[in-house]
Amino acid sequence: MPSERYPEEALLAALSNDPSQHMICDFLKWAEREKGLTLCEPYKTKYDWYTPIAYHPGTLVVAFLEDKA
Repeated sequence: MPSERYPEEALLAALSNDPSQHMICDFLKWAEREKGLTLCEPYKTKYDWYTPIAYHPGTLVVAFLEDKA
């Protein structure tokens, strides 16, 4: 049963057998491991400083696939 604290669990469970979800997660992990790419966000809008974001690839994939649905 999905937790109310993490509502994306239901969607993540529904998409768990979707091959595109696995492909996207694998790509994000590969890009970070092999190419040193890290997703970042602006530290402050008035500066050109960026900080790495803490993310779980599955959460990003769920958000992306939700937008595409």
